[in-house]
Amino acid sequence: MIVSLYQNRPSFGEIKKNVKTVINAVSDREFDILVLPELFAAGYQFKDTAEAHSLADPAGEGETFEKMQKL
Repeated sequence: MIVSLYQNRPSFGEIKKNVKTVINAVSDREFDILVLPELFAAGYQFKDTAEAHSLADPAGEGETFEKMQKL
């Protein structure tokens, strides 16, 4: 089993850009499990809970989940 780790510096709130960056960085690698930071897509500088919720997808759903699942 190959476990791969990827550390990124996400651009806050730019989910599509951040996801694309990860996909581009790892798409030519071979792995069974890819470990990413918990907020690799949204970034970390939330003003409040409402802002965090506005950038979140339900667990196991959403565009980010679907793209990561295809890796």
